[in-house]
Amino acid sequence: MVGQRCNLDDLHADIVDELRGRPYDIISVASCSQFRTQSHFAGTIRTAGSGVLRDSGAPELTPTDLLALTAIAYLQPAIWA
Repeated sequence: MVGQRCNLDDLHADIVDELRGRPYDIISVASCSQFRTQSHFAGTIRTAGSGVLRDSGAPELTPTDLLALTAIAYLQPAIWA
């Protein structure tokens, strides 16, 4: 929780610093922020998710997977003004 006088740039910098060294980070895209897995972990994540390394293409998702991802994307607070 932060107060009304919170500086979002400072808060953002603190979060980015806290995530340093982890397999994910927050990046700025089109004046917004996105929580992303670092690209060099993609192969490991694909392998862990399906048991097979996939070189390209989107993963096959069940309707339940798609619903969960839709809810996450819709509710994600990722706007930094």
